[in-house]
Amino acid sequence: MYSQAFSLTMDNRLIYERTGRCVNYKSHDNAIFLEMVDCSDVTESFFTEDKDGMFYIQRIVKNKELCITPMSERNDLNVTTSPCLGDPVGLTRCNKHASRMLLMEEDFFQEDRKLLKMAVVPPNSSCDFKACGFNKREPVKLLPPDQVGRCTKLWECVTLAVKTTRRPHLILRLAESVRESLGFDLPIVAYDDGPNDYPDEIYQQIAEYPLLQYVVSKNEDLGIARGRNLAVMQVKTKYFFLLDDDIKFNEYTKLDKLVEILDTTDVTVASAGLQLLILYMGE
Repeated sequence: MYSQAFSLTMDNRLIYERTGRCVNYKSHDNAIFLEMVDCSDVTESFFTEDKDGMFYIQRIVKNKELCITPMSERNDLNVTTSPCLGDPVGLTRCNKHASRMLLMEEDFFQEDRKLLKMAVVPPNSSCDFKACGFNKREPVKLLPPDQVGRCTKLWECVTLAVKTTRRPHLILRLAESVRESLGFDLPIVAYDDGPNDYPDEIYQQIAEYPLLQYVVSKNEDLGIARGRNLAVMQVKTKYFFLLDDDIKFNEYTKLDKLVEILDTTDVTVASAGLQLLILYMGE
């Protein structure tokens, strides 16, 4: 928080020192907005500051102390400390946690927004949003030579893990694309949560790929998260590559580059971009 830009006046108005204007709120279409106004126009609300330097906007209505506070639409518009996108903010009962406000100069706010768009937030950044903490880490480091374990044969260290639902033809297409683009097969675990009513022809085609493990669940419609977890549980190699069933490998698929990153740096998760090929049929 950059509270040096804001200060409370003797009559509990919050003044922005750079412009000499005060913070106020206004209602519009059942929503509440903060705005900067002449301090003389702030007559119906006042600010208080707690011991942590956080502010509340309060107003006395019919002898009741009310605060601007987020409310949950999922919980009958009760006060919430964890609002979701789209939840309203209104003048309601005060809550020592939910009603607190963090005030920040716009320049600092815009800088933090830029940081949030970065894949890795520098450890010395000033961003104090919770979201910044998720991505804040030291830069990627090369491992010492004695800790590097090189993978020289992809089929011995990487398994493709796929969740599918009644689409074995796409798994077969994936296996074929791996063989054609790499010149060899990779272990593939495909977890299918559809009914096991495939004809013998399908299983004959699957048998043409010895490293393809096609598992059909006894339970239908497990969901993508559960299905992926069950596929990963079958993996025996050092790494697994999680992908959808409609993906194909081609000459631009550089799985070895991802493995090299994992082998030689302190990175634990590596990802790849997706190339979309759009074919136009014309006269």
